Formats: sequence, structure tokens, C-alpha cells
Amino acid sequence: MKKVYLLILLSVSFLTTTSAQFWTPCFGPSGSITGLAVNLQNDVFAGTWGYGIMRSADSGATWNSINNGLTDLFIYSVYSDKNGILYTTGYDGIFRSDDNGNTWVAKNNGLLNPITGCLGFSDAGTIYAANALGLYQSSDGGENWTQITTFENTPENAIYSIAVNAAGYVYIGTDGSGLFFSTDDGNTWQQRDIGNNESIHCIYVEDDGTMLATSCFNGSETGSGIFRSADEGNSWEPVNSGLTETAVLSVIQFNGQELFCGTYHNGIFHSTDNGDNWVPWNDGLGVLKNISCFAQSHNGYVYAGTNNGVYRSIQMFSGTAEITAPRINCLNQNVPNPFSVITTITYTVPAGYGSKVNVRLEVYDLSGRRVARLVNESQPPGEYAITWKCMPSLGLGTYLCEMKLNNFSQSIKMVHTQ
Repeated sequence: MKKVYLLILLSVSFLTTTSAQFWTPCFGPSGSITGLAVNLQNDVFAGTWGYGIMRSADSGATWNSINNGLTDLFIYSVYSDKNGILYTTGYDGIFRSDDNGNTWVAKNNGLLNPITGCLGFSDAGTIYAANALGLYQSSDGGENWTQITTFENTPENAIYSIAVNAAGYVYIGTDGSGLFFSTDDGNTWQQRDIGNNESIHCIYVEDDGTMLATSCFNGSETGSGIFRSADEGNSWEPVNSGLTETAVLSVIQFNGQELFCGTYHNGIFHSTDNGDNWVPWNDGLGVLKNISCFAQSHNGYVYAGTNNGVYRSIQMFSGTAEITAPRINCLNQNVPNPFSVITTITYTVPAGYGSKVNVRLEVYDLSGRRVARLVNESQPPGEYAITWKCMPSLGLGTYLCEMKLNNFSQSIKMVHTQ
């Protein structure tokens, strides 16, 4: 659950405007996304259920499989530590990559059972790992593991999540026994029943030390929402106002008191007051999805892992005029839509990027294959229109038109019919 700090603030005024699209699909990772991580160079890593690990070096625009050395492609989780070293967990245990995912090496020495679900990282460099036989600790980057609890004294067989706060306290979320924490490297544990023996799916430590825990019972697709602690996990309160679903899988802080949480059925919810109140935030996701995980980058993006691929936030900056991003709908719906042969797309290049900005307008099919590049040039601020006459060989169906201005992007759906 270790965070990558967001160095460029997202615009609060934009995020609280629910009419604007916030999410855009990242074409590439297929199927269910089980974990996300971003390194210091803003490379994005997606763990998948059955396809191994995929990497994007261009903010999710393109992806490559990086499975060299992995012996199983059903990934439980993926992490990037503070030094950019990558770790992944699964049926065959823990694997580490020291070369940005190009090669992976198993690191299971000392594990009594290789099947590992999750890891946790301390600021001091200690790594914690959980499997069916207990909790383990490594002080040498995973080369060797020491068991610090056994099945008999582990609070619960299934440990869903691990987090470590700035003081080095270790927190584990269990399947049906609530949350436990240790202030002495796992030698002793204190239980906190923060609901009704909740199943704690995710534990998250905010920048100021505030803790969040999400509840979702495995298999039943139910839960009790989100709980918050301001005293290092000693006491917890539910913060569910506005949530229309309380089976919550994931949560992330991305700008001060602004949060996203991901639910099992109803997509993503957004809070501007540290969880006191929530509103749905699904514009751009299409059909509501299971949101398993989040990650955030240094260059201003939030990524969401779903049961059908990865979605990325539309980036919004704040600060000086030179880096101010658009706060209007830049890309308009094509007309007509649906269309047979010809359609017109209008868009706006906003002021704030300087005298000219590089504009790209491209069309993709739903598999992520680019079928047309309509614009790729520097343009001054203003309003533009382009007419697209599609090729006769273009198949019928739904296509995505994506507009990019530097690091900002926005997309629309276009339907090609007879």
C-alpha cells in the first residue's frame, strides 16, 4: 500500500465539476487488473489475472508485456518501492525486478508457502509479506524472509492488505477478523474490530498519517464501506455518507483532502473532505466497473485498475498560467453521431499553454488499435473543426476519438453505422 506522492496538484475547481469527463481508457492491459504501480520515471505497471505484468512508458497510451522470468501469469499484486525496485506476488511467490521489469527473479527463500497475496513497505526498507502460513519480514530486499507470525498466532489465515506508517507500525487487514496492528515489528498485535469483524480489503496511510480502511467480504460482494482513523489505528469511524455501495475495494488520496474510492459494482466515488462525503465520479468509465486498485504518478495522473482494463485521469494542473490546463470541455461530440461515412469533430485549444501547443487527434478501435490520425501539429488557441471521411474498409461499431494537448487528454465515443 506504499504511496507514490503526487507532485503536481490536481485542480480542485475542476475536480468538483461533475459535468466534466475525468477518466479515459488506457488501451492495452486486458481483462482484470489486480495491481497497479508507478515508478519514479512515471512508467506504469499493471498486474493482470492471467496475462502477467504489462508496462507503459507513455502514460498508458501503449503497453508491453514484461513477463521474462515469471513462472505464473496470474498476478495478485505489483509494487514499486521508493528506489524503483519492482515486486510482484502470486501463486509462485514473490518476484523482484531490478531492471524496470525487463527480467524477474523469484525471491522466496524462507517462505514456508510460496503463495503470497500482498506486501507492505516501511520507510526504513523492511518488507512485509503475507501468505496462508503467516506474516514474513525481509530486511534485504526480499532475498531472505523470516516468519514473524505463524498460522497459530496470525490473526486470520487470509491477510488481504498490509500497510506501514511513518512510525513503522505494521497494519494488516484480514478476512473476517478486522484489522490488527503491531508497534514492535510483529512481535505483538492489537486487534481493532472496526465494524462487525469486517473483511479489510485495503489499508491506506495518508500524507498526514490519517488512516483509511475499506471493507469488502471476499465472495459475498458486500461490505461496510470505508473507515477512518486519526490516532494511528486505535479508534475508527465509518465515513460512508453518499456511498451508494459499501463493498469498497480500494481508496487513494490524490490532492490534500481529496480522495477516490473504488467499489465492487458502482465504479468510483470522489470526496473533497477526506471522506466525510462522497459523490459518484464515473464520467468516462462507460459501464460501471469493479475498481480493484489505484495508483498515482509524479506527472499528475491517477490510474484506476478495473475488471476490464486500466483507466487514467484526465490531467489537470494548477499554478502558473504557463502550465494551466483547460477547465472546459475541449473536445466536442462529433456530428452526426452515429455516422455512416463522414462526421465532423470540433475542438478547442485553450489559452494557457502559450502561443502554440502540440495537438493530436486520433481515432482508436476498442482493442486500442489506431485507425486514423486526424491532427498532429502545433496550433494556437482557438476553435477548430475537422471533417473525417472514414475508409470504406472501416468496420461498423464504436470508436474512440482522443484529443491530446501536451499531457492533457480527452476522448469521445463515435458510432460507425451503415
